[in-house]
Amino acid sequence: MPICARCGREFETYPTVNGVRLKLDGRRQCLDCLPHRPLKKPRKPVLHAPKSKICEACGKQFPAKIVIAQKVHSLYSRRFCLECSPFGVHNTSRTPPGSMSLGQLSEHRRLRRNAKTYRYQKKRRGLFKRLVIDKLGGKCRDCGYTASTVALDPHHTDPTTKRFNISSFSGSTDRLLVEAEKCVLLCANCHRLRHAEGERNAKGGPVVEFRRRLKLRAVAYMGRRCHGCGRSGPPAIFDFHHRDPAEKDFGISEDGVPRPWDKVVAELAKCVMLCANCHREVHAGMRQIDDGLLGLAEDRGSYVLSRSAKVKSAA
Repeated sequence: MPICARCGREFETYPTVNGVRLKLDGRRQCLDCLPHRPLKKPRKPVLHAPKSKICEACGKQFPAKIVIAQKVHSLYSRRFCLECSPFGVHNTSRTPPGSMSLGQLSEHRRLRRNAKTYRYQKKRRGLFKRLVIDKLGGKCRDCGYTASTVALDPHHTDPTTKRFNISSFSGSTDRLLVEAEKCVLLCANCHRLRHAEGERNAKGGPVVEFRRRLKLRAVAYMGRRCHGCGRSGPPAIFDFHHRDPAEKDFGISEDGVPRPWDKVVAELAKCVMLCANCHREVHAGMRQIDDGLLGLAEDRGSYVLSRSAKVKSAA
């Protein structure tokens, strides 16, 4: 029971006065020190000005509270009006979905969930790659390339001991580091050269042989030299990069579909030939394609000499 602040006596919290049960919770004085004064007429309702928000998509004002299906809903957390994003649609995306049917809305939510999962997986793979690169020394074992981590790959020295592909692994860090101990770090160019040396005498099917002949001819047509760094080398290290992806009709070396050579030449006119390292640097935003050479990402001479010396010694 509360205690009166004036007389010090205890008083009831819910006394009955003139047949009416009162609620004195929060009172500091009893009814003897401060008698109860009933209201002579009902309290007047306080009118508040309706608040509004501005839609981030169309710029129109919309009420912060609205009645939908005989229920008052608060729209204070919304970013878009009901015209840009109808009620019942998630409103946390930067671009509102607009008016959609139930099937379209379900597909929209599915794609957004997939995009969120992809962003998480991409971030996790980037973290794993940095851990592996740091563990393996941070530079290419064959040529010493250190310009960009996007062009560095772990290479299994003994394929028979390989348990999984490190670039697509999403398990525990301990398993990742154990697998990384079986690898050496190579740049994309040296990685392709090692695989090309192992597959030099291997015979593939007709599709594989067709793709090899097509790439040999296309590399010779493009000058046998990287447009980015000026390197020359085996066809295995070269890629054909489209200057404008919107103009791409087909991948020159990614499928085995027979096409007339004139169509291949027309597609090559939209491309520049890059080594694997420069190609990755372009997609990572480290290089820009222009009419001249872009400069070396690392010492060109050390790369060519080290690889040629290793090939001669192996022969």
